[in-house]
Amino acid sequence: QAYIGKMGMDGSNLTRILTYENDIAWPNALTIDYFSERIFWADAHLDYIASADLEGRHRHIVLSGEKVPHVFAITLFEDNIYWTDWNMKAVTRANKFTGKDLQVLRNTTHRPYDIHVFHALRQLPYPNPCGGDNGGCSHL
Repeated sequence: QAYIGKMGMDGSNLTRILTYENDIAWPNALTIDYFSERIFWADAHLDYIASADLEGRHRHIVLSGEKVPHVFAITLFEDNIYWTDWNMKAVTRANKFTGKDLQVLRNTTHRPYDIHVFHALRQLPYPNPCGGDNGGCSHL
């Protein structure tokens, strides 16, 4: 049975945070909103986009039904959620809180597989361990 889970980087402590009991049938897309500390996902079988906190609580349906017939991938930027849809063969966006202001950004002749936002605000700051003095590695 399908679920959305989390675990440690070493594979330990698997926790199923959303399961079939939470209407998880075919979770096709998943992304994290680090600013609101929420996960967003799409279910391509039940036709919805939703969010919940990082523990799977406080679930909120953003969009459902014919507006999202087969979401394949999602991403976030600022107050918008962007997704690809295989049935609509399109890239679409809407407000990530309300689902309003829905706009088809691009119609395609094929099924778009993935989508990413590249912007400085989406990249979490992280010091490069090899940035100074080659990280103390003489072989670099």
